[in-house]
Amino acid sequence: MKLTQFFTVFLLAVGLVFASCHKNNDPDTDNSIDDFLDLKVSESFLFESFTDYGTSIKIDNNKTSGVEIIQIYDAHPNNGGK
Repeated sequence: MKLTQFFTVFLLAVGLVFASCHKNNDPDTDNSIDDFLDLKVSESFLFESFTDYGTSIKIDNNKTSGVEIIQIYDAHPNNGGK
């Protein structure tokens, strides 16, 4: 009799564990950003990990599209600059 009760309680406990633990694959929030200007930064964000550097960039505008891609490195790219 005790074995039957123990087995019943064990099965109920295992059933509760499997029934209560499930992953939510459908999040309620949509964090996709289509445009950089759509980013919203929290007022509590302090930008403590950022450093401002002053720089001056001069280029000749020779392209007809008016778009120039400028890459800024922390060292020479051949020396591991990123």
